[in-house]
Amino acid sequence: MYPHWRRSRVSGWRGGVRVFPSKAETKSARGRCKARRCDDPRGHTAARRHPTALAHYCLANALQCAGRNEEAVAIAEKALQMSQRHSWALSILVSTYAAWGKPEQSRALYKELADFSTTGCVQPSMRCSAAADAVGLDEAIAIAQRAIDDRDPFFVMQARTWPGYDRLRTDPRFGDLVRQLQLPNYQPGR
Repeated sequence: MYPHWRRSRVSGWRGGVRVFPSKAETKSARGRCKARRCDDPRGHTAARRHPTALAHYCLANALQCAGRNEEAVAIAEKALQMSQRHSWALSILVSTYAAWGKPEQSRALYKELADFSTTGCVQPSMRCSAAADAVGLDEAIAIAQRAIDDRDPFFVMQARTWPGYDRLRTDPRFGDLVRQLQLPNYQPGR
């Protein structure tokens, strides 16, 4: 379904750089992002000690959640370079530029993400939050429906908990879509 992920997962290396960190590194970075804490120096240390695109992506997410957009852009740019312009790094850049009040950059990167999605290498769940930030909720809702139709596994997690989906969760149409998944204890608007 997403051939570029399968290819890089086989070896875990891309272009001489380890793309995927250990499970503990990922869990730690994701927890800091969800809690909207990025002052913890472990995130910066993990990104330096384990120079992976995913570690930089998670740190950029945490920085963006804390409103430290300039730092988030710098880290996300590193993730984008390390990952050879991976859709996850593009999506966090779109959202960070939008949160930073730079809609032109946000829309330009979203256009690149949308163009890249025509090759089938962009998960709808990653494009969904970027669309909400760059072009509006109507397109984001359409992409969320596609995520459900494609059975995108990341959509289940992101729809419930990912900070990038906060804006979408306020829209009743998104709540109706997520209810189709019949997730236990899901309460829209949270």
